[in-house]
Amino acid sequence: MSKYKANQISDWILGKFITEFWFYQLNKSNLKGVILLILS
Repeated sequence: MSKYKANQISDWILGKFITEFWFYQLNKSNLKGVILLILS
């Protein structure tokens, strides 16, 4: 495995992690909004 390929893979993993985390945060705040909407 070339160094370039290894860098590509680590970039992909990092990108995927950031995306997943961002979506998780977004869903969490949406969930809070929905709960507040139901409770109000």
